[in-house]
Amino acid sequence: DPAYDRETAVLVDSFNQMTADLQKINNELVERRKYVESILGNISAGVASFDAYGRITTFNPVAEAMLGLRLPQVRGKHWREVFDRSDLADLLEVLGQLALAPRREIEKQVRLTGDDLPVTALVSGTVLF
Repeated sequence: DPAYDRETAVLVDSFNQMTADLQKINNELVERRKYVESILGNISAGVASFDAYGRITTFNPVAEAMLGLRLPQVRGKHWREVFDRSDLADLLEVLGQLALAPRREIEKQVRLTGDDLPVTALVSGTVLF
């Protein structure tokens, strides 16, 4: 039946177009991720990000060094669990304030007291969701 063949051809063309569009979007997302990872890997500030549920999604190398943590070991864990250490008490407090902040933005100086010399850091946090 010629009508059936035309409808099938239209469906196949539509499917192929959707597949091509999805591939293009996926490629753009991969490039964007690489770009962001490159920036985070090359800045001198420690950067951490969390999802809407407070789970760790990203630490750049500077944040790993400052906090004495490795992203593979903490990715997906809630920040309260990961930062519940005496040497990170100030940071834990700032994140707790940020979680409750009505304006969803905070900046505070904290003292990190790890194995090495204590470090004073300015912590800036902004909720993006």
